[in-house]
Amino acid sequence: MQEMKINLLGFKFSFNVDSTFKVIFWLLFALFLNLFVLYPFAIWIITNILAYCFKFTYKFTYWNYLGLSIVVHLIGAMFSSEK
Repeated sequence: MQEMKINLLGFKFSFNVDSTFKVIFWLLFALFLNLFVLYPFAIWIITNILAYCFKFTYKFTYWNYLGLSIVVHLIGAMFSSEK
């Protein structure tokens, strides 16, 4: 057993883990980061570019971007699955 120390935004966590738990933890953390941070930010950039190109305004919130990122995730999963 090893002790895992995490400093996340100033909050310090420390607990004993084995290597399997560490792998699962970091995979879930990467999924969280992708789904809730990176994809909404990328869609925000894309919608700003489209709004500039086509001269329209919109009032999106974080939840709109999160919903769009989930839809993009699902569409990507549908087209990337092997037949």
